[in-house]
Amino acid sequence: MTLTILFFIISFAAFVLAIMLSLGATGAIIPKLHAKAMLDIPNARSSHIVPTPRGGGLAVLAAWAFCAILGVFLIDLPTRLLWIIPAIFVLGFISLRDDKAHVAWGVRISLQALAVVLGMQTLPEDALIFQGVLPNWLEAIGIFLFWLWFINLTNFIDGIDGITATNGLMLGLSTAMLGMLTIDRPWLTPFALVFVGSLLGFLRYNWHPAKVFLGDVGSVPIGFISAFFLLTLAKNGMPAAAILLPLIPFLDATHTLIKRLFEGKKITEAHKEHAYQKAQQAGQSPPKICIKIALVSLILLILAVFSALMPSFLVQIGAVVFGVIIVGILLWHFRGSSSRT
Repeated sequence: MTLTILFFIISFAAFVLAIMLSLGATGAIIPKLHAKAMLDIPNARSSHIVPTPRGGGLAVLAAWAFCAILGVFLIDLPTRLLWIIPAIFVLGFISLRDDKAHVAWGVRISLQALAVVLGMQTLPEDALIFQGVLPNWLEAIGIFLFWLWFINLTNFIDGIDGITATNGLMLGLSTAMLGMLTIDRPWLTPFALVFVGSLLGFLRYNWHPAKVFLGDVGSVPIGFISAFFLLTLAKNGMPAAAILLPLIPFLDATHTLIKRLFEGKKITEAHKEHAYQKAQQAGQSPPKICIKIALVSLILLILAVFSALMPSFLVQIGAVVFGVIIVGILLWHFRGSSSRT
């Protein structure tokens, strides 16, 4: 199956619709969040100095879900994708409760696990990430654990204006482009484009100085959808791309987590020790940090496309190694700027 001109037109229209819906919904929800006093009050671990409403992720989810459901019925997307809607509802419900008042960790992780089980029904069954090297049950456990980890990783990394939206839209844009290379599954492109559009509309209000934050109700489902894209790419024969695209938040969060473990600090405690936070503390503005992240993400996209077009083992390994080096330089730059002040 080839992507037709009509398919491109409909995909672009869905992208524009997602931007407009998200833009309008975000603008409308801000005064309501103020009225309900859902404010993120600055503290010693905050990167902002003014009380700012949180929960704007509701607008992102509403715009994306509406366009995604529309796509299933209008452009013949696989109906199994509808499983992602109840999964997002579960995550949105518990995360919104957590934004309002703290929810016990056990309750949060249990409902996140339920959402992942629902989400796993969306993945194609006719392809294996590890090409049959692992038993199917072991591959399923690996997918489950990765998905659950990536949900929380995205939440952990949400610490300055615009960063999660930037990471998400770059991953979504990359997925849309790689979806064009997936000859038998072109549905991935419009599904990813409406995700990008939803984040772009929100970013209008989340760009520094932010007028609204995603909150857990935004960052947690964004992590869920991002993991869905990565796993779908891996199952479509693009494992290197699935590794490359999330390298910036993955390496930053993992390095920070390990560092805090060795220092005997609580890994679940809020902090300001991520590389991008160190860069902000050193005087780099959030827009400058986000633009640098976007530029490096473009390099990762180029490597991902290269690895998808030349799927030999050496090319896959080489692309990932080069990507790790590039991201390592970016994170060293962020952390190094802190040590020079």
